[in-house]
Amino acid sequence: MASIFPGVVLTWDDLAVLVVILAGSFFYLIRTYRTGKVEDGFDLYFVSPQEEAGIIRRSSKDDDAPRSIEQELQKSGDSVCIFWGSQSGRSEKLAQDLARECRLRYGIPAMAADLAEYDHEYLSQVSQKTVIGFVVATFGEGNPCDNAVGLYETLQCFQKSANTQALSNLSYFAFGLGNSRYQYFNRFVDFVDCTLAESGARRLGDVGKTDEAFAGDSIWTTWKESILSELSQHFGKKETPGWRSNFSEEFNIFEPENGHLMVARESHVAELLTGKSSSQTVACSKINEVRLIPSQVGAVAASSDHCVHGDGVMHRYLHVEFDARSLQLRQYQSGDHLAVWPINVEEEVKVLAENFGFDEKALDRLVEIGVPKQQANNLIPSPTTRRSLLRYYLDISGPVSLELVEVLARYAPTQAGREYLEQIVRQFPSWVTRTSTSFFTCGKLMRQAVPDTSEPWPVGLFAALLGNLPKLRPRYFSIASSPLVDPDRIAITASVLEKQTGEEGVKFHGLTTNYLLNLYQQQIDEGTTSKTVRPGPTYHLSGPRSILTGGRALVQVRQSSFKLPVDEACPILMIGAGSGVAPFRGFVQERVQRQKQGIPQGRMILVFGCRSPQEDFLYAEEWEKHAGSGIFQIHCAFSRHGPRKVYVQDKLWSERDMVHKLITDRKASIYICGSLNMAEGVKKTINEIVTGSSLNNGYVEQMKKERRLQEDVWAT
Repeated sequence: MASIFPGVVLTWDDLAVLVVILAGSFFYLIRTYRTGKVEDGFDLYFVSPQEEAGIIRRSSKDDDAPRSIEQELQKSGDSVCIFWGSQSGRSEKLAQDLARECRLRYGIPAMAADLAEYDHEYLSQVSQKTVIGFVVATFGEGNPCDNAVGLYETLQCFQKSANTQALSNLSYFAFGLGNSRYQYFNRFVDFVDCTLAESGARRLGDVGKTDEAFAGDSIWTTWKESILSELSQHFGKKETPGWRSNFSEEFNIFEPENGHLMVARESHVAELLTGKSSSQTVACSKINEVRLIPSQVGAVAASSDHCVHGDGVMHRYLHVEFDARSLQLRQYQSGDHLAVWPINVEEEVKVLAENFGFDEKALDRLVEIGVPKQQANNLIPSPTTRRSLLRYYLDISGPVSLELVEVLARYAPTQAGREYLEQIVRQFPSWVTRTSTSFFTCGKLMRQAVPDTSEPWPVGLFAALLGNLPKLRPRYFSIASSPLVDPDRIAITASVLEKQTGEEGVKFHGLTTNYLLNLYQQQIDEGTTSKTVRPGPTYHLSGPRSILTGGRALVQVRQSSFKLPVDEACPILMIGAGSGVAPFRGFVQERVQRQKQGIPQGRMILVFGCRSPQEDFLYAEEWEKHAGSGIFQIHCAFSRHGPRKVYVQDKLWSERDMVHKLITDRKASIYICGSLNMAEGVKKTINEIVTGSSLNNGYVEQMKKERRLQEDVWAT
C-alpha cells in the first residue's frame, strides 16, 4: 500500500486499527463533553502529588481568573510580598517570620505567599511602590522546589525574550537556602537573582545565602537585619518602640463562648480535624472546614517484615509494606516516593504540657483558634484541643531555631530563665555547636531554662508557638517494589535512626522511622497476652478519631523522575548502600517480571554496599533468586567484613573493565541511590574509569544531561 507519511508504509490492518482508536477517542471525548463526567480518579492525572497532600495549596479563585500578585496586593493593602519556595517548610517559615517582623517592627504592610498560587508573568505589572521578596530553597541537584517550578519556567521565558526592561518596575530582594554538601549549592536563588536583574529589576541589598550544613540560623539573622534596614529606608519607616512585646501575639486561643467548659473526647475532636462533623461539638461552636489531615492522604494498613541486622541500634532496618487496596491512590511506578506522615512522640507532648501546667482536662478541652488575616494560609484546625495540636500538627520534636529561642526568652516566667535564654540568643552559633549532642527540642529547652514545673509558662506562649513552630511534614521514602508484581502493596525500606552521643549518652531518635518501628512492634504484640516493654520513644498509634487503629498510617505517593530507561533492552548499572537499595528492588522486580512476560530485558548490574553478609545484607535471598533470571547480577562491597573496608567505589574500581564496557560500549544507564557523600565518590570513580581522571567530571555531567545518569540522594 502507498505511504501517506514519508518513509512509513501502512498496511490495511494498520489503518483499521488507527480508525478504531480514533473513533473510540472521539466518542469518549464527546461523552465527557456532553455529560461533564469523567472516569473516577481521571482528574488525578492532572494533580501534583504535593497539591494532593496539601503541601501546595492552590488558590481558591476561579481557574479563569488571573492569579496576579499585583491585584492581590491592591486588595490586601500590603506593600511587600515575600514569596517562598520550599520543599521541607523551612523557607515558608522564614518568609512568614520576615513578613511579620516587617508589620510589627516597622509598620510595613507585608504578606508571605506560596509561589504556586500565582502566575509570575504578572510580575511585569507590579507597581513601583511595591517590593517583592523571594525566599527560595534549592532542591537536590540545583533544582527549584516543587512549588517554585512555575516561577522557574516564567523566568526562563523572560530570559529568552532578552527584554532588559521587562521588569523595570520591579524592586526585589532574595534569599536562598541550600546545602553546601550538594554540588549546585544555592543555584536556584542565583538563577532568580540573575534573571530578574537581566530583565531590568532593581535589587535591594545583597542576596542572602544560608548553608544548612553550617550555622544556617546565624546567616539568616544577619541578612534579615540588613534587609529590614533596606526596607525601612525604602518606605521611610522607623522601628516601633516595644515591638518585641507584641511580636508573637497574632494568634489567639480561646474557649467556646457558651460559658461552660466542655471536655471533648479526642475521638470527637478528631472528627473536626478530619473534616467530619459531630453533633456533640456542633452545638458548642462553629466548625471550620479546615483539615489537619490533607484530604488526599489516606490511612492504610502496614505490615512489616523484621529486617533487623547487626546490633539492632545503629544499623536497624525495616521492610514495611502498605496495603493500598482501600485507597484511591494514584497508581505508583517503581522509582516513585512514598510520603509517610508521622505523629509526635508522647514524651515530647508530656514535657510541653507539664511546662505549661496543663492537666488532662486542659489538654482535652475544646478550644478555638483565632487566626489573623496575614496568616490565612496557615492551615490550623479549629476547633480542636491542645493535645491534638501537640500530637498531630506542630513539629515539637525538631531542633530549636534562633527565632524560637527569642520567643521563649520573651515569655520566660522567671528572671533566671529569661537571662539563660537571652544568653543563648547572643551566642546561638556556638551554643548549637556546644550542645549538638543534647538534641534540645522546644519542650526540653523550656525545661532547661525553668526546671521547676511549679513555675508554669504563660498560656500566651502556647498561642505564639502556633506561628513559631514549624508544622509536621512527611518523610519521603523511595518505594521498594514494583506494581507489576503487586499493584495493591507499596513497600519501603526504612533505616531506623537512633544516635547516642556525648558523655551523658543522650539519645536522638528519628521521628518517622521510629514511628514505623513502633507500628511494627505493635503488630508483634498483637495476639499476645502481654506487651513487650522496649526502650525508645512511644507514639499514640491510634491517631485522631482512632482512624489509624490496626497498624495504619497516613501515606501519599509522590511521583519521581528516578525511572527505568524507556528502552527496556538498555542495560542498567545500579549503585546503592544500606537503605539506598530500596528503589533497585523495585527495578529488578519489574524487569524480571517483564522478562517472564516474554519481553526481552537489558542486563542489570547491582553494586550494593553494606557492613557484612551477616549484619545488613538486605534482601539477600531475593537477589539470589533473581540471579537465576539470567539478566541480573550483584556485586557486594562489605565495609566490616574481611581484612579491609570495601565501599561501593572500591567495588566499581575493581570491576572497572566491566563498568567501562557497560557505559561506553553498551550505553548503559546508571542509577545512584544513597548518601550524598557516597554518590559524589561514585561519580568520581565512574569518571576516572571512563576518562582516566577523577578531577574533571565533564563526562558524568554529560551523562546526567542525557538522562543516562540519575540520582536519588540525600545529605546525612
